[in-house]
Amino acid sequence: EIARLEGGGEGRFAVPAQASFLASKYARLGDRDKALHWIGVAIDRREDIVLHLPTYPEYDWLRDDPAFDRALARAGLSPVK
Repeated sequence: EIARLEGGGEGRFAVPAQASFLASKYARLGDRDKALHWIGVAIDRREDIVLHLPTYPEYDWLRDDPAFDRALARAGLSPVK
């Protein structure tokens, strides 16, 4: 699924909320850097799913990461601790 979603490259998105889906997939795999990268892309694209970053369980392991908190702040969201 990741290969399919990344197939078009960052500038070409095949599905709505594609960056959010990729962030979620990488978070589930435990890939911090790629998850944070795609969270940033989702924020830049103003994907609605970004609103759920503070509460989705796949991001629980990132909640203590300052980079995750900075991403939330960029989106105008507060961290849930």
